[in-house]
Amino acid sequence: MGHGPGGCDTLIYVKPDHAPANFTVLNLAVEDIQQAVDELTSLGVTLERYDGYDTDDRGVFHGEGTP
Repeated sequence: MGHGPGGCDTLIYVKPDHAPANFTVLNLAVEDIQQAVDELTSLGVTLERYDGYDTDDRGVFHGEGTP
């Protein structure tokens, strides 16, 4: 069990017949997206990039329209 922002809990568990999702599983609200991306990438996290989404240089999609 993990504890997220605002005290919300996230439960992650092993599933014998697990198949990876083909969609976003978890979104987190952060105060500074650039700082969060820098911290995550410094820890080895790779941001996925998907066709059809206009992302900035760091791979962040800022919503509809231009980032």
